[in-house]
Order: sequence, then C-alpha cells, then structure tokens
Amino acid sequence: MKSLITALLVPSLLFIQLRKSAGQAPGQVIVYAKVSLEHLLDSMGAYHNKPIETMGYYVCGFEHSSIMLVIHHELAPDKKIYDWAREIWVDRQYSKTMMPCDSMFRRTITVRGILDTSSHGHLGKYKATIKDAIVQLP
Repeated sequence: MKSLITALLVPSLLFIQLRKSAGQAPGQVIVYAKVSLEHLLDSMGAYHNKPIETMGYYVCGFEHSSIMLVIHHELAPDKKIYDWAREIWVDRQYSKTMMPCDSMFRRTITVRGILDTSSHGHLGKYKATIKDAIVQLP
C-alpha cells in the first residue's frame, strides 16, 4: 500500500510543483506560441515571460544546454555553420521519460518553455533562457 501511495502521490506533487514554478495553475492548459528561432532571437522582448515553442540545434553537456541556429553551408567541413553568438540557454525539466542529453546532442530539437530575457544562463553569456523547458526530437 505504501509503495502504491508513493507511486501515485510523488509524481502528482512533482507535476504540481513544476506547474507552479512555470506560473501555471494545476490543470491549466499552456498554449505555446510557435516561433522560428531566428525570429525569436531578433525579437525576444515580444516573447518575454511567454510560453514559446521553437526548433533549433541542441548543444548539451557539462555546464552547457542551449539551442542555436544551424546554417547549412557548402564550404563548411560538415556542411553546417554554427551560430555560437546567438544561443539561448535551455533550462530543462528532467524526468525518467526524457531522452538523455547524449541522444539529442548535435541534433535538431523542438523546445517548449517560458522565455525569460532577464536570465542569461550559465555564466550569463546567453541572450535569454527558456525556463521549464521540455526538449524533444521533432
């Protein structure tokens, strides 16, 4: 009985806490504005503290979790040029069902979360942060 309560209660409480941290009431549906990453980088102020969904190139690892533009170019060795100067920090939600970083590293991903232009990620070097981010392969 104790394990059944733990199995049901703990995930529910974690979900409620995640919704509170995102500023959403439990049961409230979040509507994400679908916006291209290029447009988002050029007009972040219009999306501050709003739920957004975007696609981009994901780079993750030790003290690194960001989304950036990838520009395909014939002259680059891997036919891609990476826009390192225009990254957004991704503050991910972690769960047992999420794919680990290794499976998404250097891949195009979809990210949903709340854009915070007042937070600049690790060491303050990013243009903004996507908070409470849900990261998945498209």
